[in-house]
Amino acid sequence: MDRPARPAVAGQDRSYGRLTDGDGALAYFEVPSPNASNNGSPTYAFAAPPEILPGGHFFDQTIDLDITTNQQGCLLRYTLDGSLPNDTSAVFYQPFPLGSTTTVRARAFCDGLYPSPAVTKTIFIGTDHRLPIVALSTHPDLFWGWESGILVDGPNADPEWPHYGANYWADVEIPVHFEFIDEEKQFQVSCNLGAQVHGGRGSRTHPQKSLSLLAKEEYGTEEIKYRFFKDRDTDTFKRLVLRNASGDFNISHLRDGFIQRLYIKDSLDVDGLAYQPVVLYLNGKFQGVINLREKADEFYVKYAYDVDPDELDLLEEDSLVTVGDFTIFDAMYDYLVSQDLSVEANFQQAASYFDASNIADYFIAETAINNFNSFFGNIKFWRERREGAKWRYMLFDLEAGLGLYGWSEANADALGNKLTVYNGTNRHVNIFNALLSNQGYKNYFINRYADLLNTTFRENLLAAEIEFSRDLIAHDMEPHFEVWTVPGFETWLDIAIPDLIRFAEERPAHARQHLQNHFDLAEQSRLELRTYPPGAGRIRINTIRPELPWDGIYFKGVPVALSIEPAPGYRFRHWQSLHAVSNPDPNTSISYDFQEDDVLTAYFEAEYPGLQLEINPSLLDSPQELEVSFLLDQIEEVEVALRDALGKEIYKKSYGALNGGLNTLSFAIAELPKGLYFLEIRAGSRAETGKLVVD
Repeated sequence: MDRPARPAVAGQDRSYGRLTDGDGALAYFEVPSPNASNNGSPTYAFAAPPEILPGGHFFDQTIDLDITTNQQGCLLRYTLDGSLPNDTSAVFYQPFPLGSTTTVRARAFCDGLYPSPAVTKTIFIGTDHRLPIVALSTHPDLFWGWESGILVDGPNADPEWPHYGANYWADVEIPVHFEFIDEEKQFQVSCNLGAQVHGGRGSRTHPQKSLSLLAKEEYGTEEIKYRFFKDRDTDTFKRLVLRNASGDFNISHLRDGFIQRLYIKDSLDVDGLAYQPVVLYLNGKFQGVINLREKADEFYVKYAYDVDPDELDLLEEDSLVTVGDFTIFDAMYDYLVSQDLSVEANFQQAASYFDASNIADYFIAETAINNFNSFFGNIKFWRERREGAKWRYMLFDLEAGLGLYGWSEANADALGNKLTVYNGTNRHVNIFNALLSNQGYKNYFINRYADLLNTTFRENLLAAEIEFSRDLIAHDMEPHFEVWTVPGFETWLDIAIPDLIRFAEERPAHARQHLQNHFDLAEQSRLELRTYPPGAGRIRINTIRPELPWDGIYFKGVPVALSIEPAPGYRFRHWQSLHAVSNPDPNTSISYDFQEDDVLTAYFEAEYPGLQLEINPSLLDSPQELEVSFLLDQIEEVEVALRDALGKEIYKKSYGALNGGLNTLSFAIAELPKGLYFLEIRAGSRAETGKLVVD
């Protein structure tokens, strides 16, 4: 059975378990007894944690700090530098003024009891943030001490970039206390975690460091329980990352985060990492804006897909193993590249090994933004160890795209470059090229790319997503640049973000041309979709279902698949267009090769189901305003009448001509005696009656 969660206690390891066999009561034991009964073992107790006052976390001006306990015979010891209070820390005697943002940590040292767990509270004074806040605290030497601080160069750093030998290159994990306050300034999470510097050369060498946050039993936190990301249903985490945007640090500071959030929002079939910008405090010191992210590891797969990490192969590039091994991958890869996948049976077998939809979206997600750091590095893939499971790819570190560097500008051809230069030498490109040898899959990929260029990457929509992301962090980026000065807030706002928007506006046309060139496609054609009457149904084109009327660009020679979803009350009649579908086509699902710009209309006729009268409320116990709704298939003269059980008319009103479709009328009725009543709607030659009960 699951072990109970134990409270976090600083200091040496403690033995914690059931007081007696089979009992639910828990206690600490003076002498550990692994794999043996705890019955009769001597126990010990801890002092109760003190309380830090005043309540709340945010204040406009100086406060009087108070620390209290209800236990007798206790000394309250505290720190203001982030370190854990011990028996030499300052003793709290009486309230004192606190005039600036500070992390307060306190413990009770009481006669006959072990010292209490620490209470940690960052108190914000005179701050003005709109983003959520993460506050981390620990002994300041563990952050900034020259010998042991994980955020500084230290004595052994190589003077040449990337400064190997620096403290931040060491594989060192430190204990921290983690606080999370949401954007409404509501305190949500407080727990003890481990922390270590995260990332590669592009991340560790920036003045603001990225940090991995690790939930572990040794810190008293086996999992972090909170829904940090609005785009995710996940509310349990083993790992989180505070990411400094790596190569995009202090440039747009949001490239990788915003594009992955967009992929998640638009439901691309990729394993992306959720994004929530936050402001960071270390020991009460403001550290600017940083990106809270999921971590691309086995625990991501565990919580996203309910996969046991012990039953998982999670691999990197060509030879790196996170968990598991390459045995199954190598065997499946060898089959795929050794078979002629233009033969449908071979393709279907290969597609049972590798998730073809995920791979298509993965290559689109990387190349549509010109991420030139893809495929030769920054590649992770995974598969659950069970029959029928398929290999899937993870997305991470996308900031090298979206015009960050000259080779990732809007006119650069990442697709053609990767599929040509790496063909034969890169196993992941080889997998994709082998799949593309199947004509059906190649057409699927081309149309899927076109679908996403017409939606997710559409010029105005992608630019709007960038502007939303800019506005989300702009207020807190101004003080961010007061800490991390270069290049400055005005440069970020007036140059970096507009450059990103310019990429969004220019990229789709170039990406289409690169797609056309690589696959030797004929010209492009613009297809406009409509319904008649408007609103009578929805149209699905390939993999998307856009809001109508709508237009998008596709490729001659690649048939486009369309299907119809009638709205309630309508019956599909036929498709017809100016050119390709010159004769009415009554099929609900069609596939056409549009050779020129065209306007395709799905025609419907009303499927009238009757008035469908609804009365709300239909049970009354006092004078009420009634609301009735009903459906008309054309413009009709409408009349409402209310009668009692004997047929006596109590209320009648004519509403004149009402439009076709769903109509709603509201009217007040006088107080009625208890009993049964009938409300009649008459529309032209039709009439329908509903019951009304006064209780």
